[in-house]
Amino acid sequence: MRSLLAGLALGLVLLGSGCVSRDAGIGLARSEVRSRTGMEMASGETDGDSENDALVGKLLAKPLTADSAARIALLNNAEIQAALADVGIARGNLISALRMPNPKVGFGANFYDDETRLDIEATIELLDLFLIPARQNVADAALEASALNAAGRALDVVFEAKTAFFDWQAASQSLELRKTVLYAAAQSSEIAGRLLEAGNVPPLDALAQQAIYEEARLAVARAELEQTRARERLNTALGLHGKTGAAWKAAAELPEPTEFDDKGLEARAVEASLELRVQEKRHASAASRADLAWTQGVAPELEAGVSAEREEGSWGIGPRVAVSVPLFYQGQGEVAAAEAEMRGAESRHRAAATTARATARVVSGRLRVSKESAAFFKSTLLPLRDRILDQTLRTYNAMDTGPIQLLTAKRDQIETMTAYVDTLRDYWIARTEAELLLAGRTPAVSASRGSGGAPRAAASDAH
Repeated sequence: MRSLLAGLALGLVLLGSGCVSRDAGIGLARSEVRSRTGMEMASGETDGDSENDALVGKLLAKPLTADSAARIALLNNAEIQAALADVGIARGNLISALRMPNPKVGFGANFYDDETRLDIEATIELLDLFLIPARQNVADAALEASALNAAGRALDVVFEAKTAFFDWQAASQSLELRKTVLYAAAQSSEIAGRLLEAGNVPPLDALAQQAIYEEARLAVARAELEQTRARERLNTALGLHGKTGAAWKAAAELPEPTEFDDKGLEARAVEASLELRVQEKRHASAASRADLAWTQGVAPELEAGVSAEREEGSWGIGPRVAVSVPLFYQGQGEVAAAEAEMRGAESRHRAAATTARATARVVSGRLRVSKESAAFFKSTLLPLRDRILDQTLRTYNAMDTGPIQLLTAKRDQIETMTAYVDTLRDYWIARTEAELLLAGRTPAVSASRGSGGAPRAAASDAH
């Protein structure tokens, strides 16, 4: 009886210490995001948060930036809410793991000719009570893994918002350049048509200018579609739609590259990786689950309590013990499943580390090449196109060249500027990927939109 009372006392202590806070897991996820990005993520409330809504409105009232886009996404993206809901499921599992076993109460009656005999018994499952700490270990590790996974999903949203913002800036800047090309091509085509009527240019040259004009019209239509696609992609990341998604404004021009410390990016990315921590927690949870399953399989189920019997007008009270012997099944299935989950977590841990290292090397290369390419455009190609245009203008003023050649030089200059915009976009995307690696998440490395090399000439000279 003393051991029984000791076990019951232990269970009551565990029950008292097993109160799980409402933000268990969610607080960890928000803390991880805050420490890695310096930004606040949503609270996990699905019925609306007036404070969050007010902050989102305040951010949208100003011109959007990559940083403010990321902040809005963290507060407003539905994917983050869904990830936090998964944390809530893991929290519920923890509460379930800390449950006290319910007592079992039985009643019985035997009817005789001259009397009725009553039986009453109350028992509690002792093994279930004593295994509460083991179940808690399993659920704690699972809850932490879920919280870290939610933090990782939030970092993915930050990355998506920033890259979508840079995409929109690049698309908007390219659209304006394409419109300038279209204007120049329209002028060239019109002038070529007049010169053809005057007999001053061959028909082939006039047709070439008309083809360039038609291609420029098509390029503008595609650029407009690309700008719309980029805006809607950004709206999706921000969780915006309708009038709100159409109302925000931002600078439609990419900034110049700035200094960024990517030294030791590979080692730093592995050290910061959230995915590695998630797999470690999943391995710990599976290991605890395997131990729990083995214990439950080999240990007999033991019920203990009291029994009372009424006979001949008086009650007799005594202990009640029931034992279930694990003769036919000892939890082999649960143990095998947990061990397989452990092996899977170990393999995914190695795979995540390998992917993080490889991605870091690729991102470092892209960051370096795109920055050097942008500097080359700025120092060499763009000034060269400016000088070509200036010299063409001089010869045009001296009547040594025609207006078509002048407009062609202008188109070539704009094509070079468009290639420069693509290079700037590649730099900022690569930089965002590097920031995401350092924050603990491995991005799926995007492909460069531009080659980073010299642009193709818009057209050959027409004489």
